[in-house]
Amino acid sequence: MKPLSSYAPAMVAEDARLKKIEFNLKSVQILGVVHLGYLGRPMTDFPRTGEDLQALPIPSDSVPSAHWSRTSGEDIHDAIDEVRS
Repeated sequence: MKPLSSYAPAMVAEDARLKKIEFNLKSVQILGVVHLGYLGRPMTDFPRTGEDLQALPIPSDSVPSAHWSRTSGEDIHDAIDEVRS
């Protein structure tokens, strides 16, 4: 049986891979909020942004499948606004 420490590098690599995927998916949502703001659109359009992106002919793992609600959009907007201030 292999010692537990021999699995550590693979576990660290997998954790880093998952964090990168999560970061990329959240980046798509942040860009959606920024784009709506640029267009002067309300956050009520945020759920539709997710639907539109999921309809594009791109790999399905490139677009988040959850957290496209109006309140998620407002939360992201508030976080951006807090960083800007």
